[in-house]
Amino acid sequence: MNTIHFIPVLIGQVQMCHSPNPLEWTIIIATVGGILVLSGVGAAGIASVAGMLVPMLVSGASIEAITASVTAALQTITTIGASLEVVAQLVYAVKVILGC
Repeated sequence: MNTIHFIPVLIGQVQMCHSPNPLEWTIIIATVGGILVLSGVGAAGIASVAGMLVPMLVSGASIEAITASVTAALQTITTIGASLEVVAQLVYAVKVILGC
């Protein structure tokens, strides 16, 4: 039997997620760090982005709001911004960890 895999597309409203437990927070920060490390973001910046991203997902914020917040945060932390692709990777990775 063949399996078809689709890459998730994040448009509009993001499904609400549960609040993470301490283990999930650790995994989320490690995942966000893995994605952002190539951008030259330090540990404090990674924790800041993770700390902003998770509450937005828990509250069901739109992808546009998440993109704007993460881009603004990264521009204050470093001189780079976040592309929609990077933010989509972050959102998808955290949603997988939270199971939503």
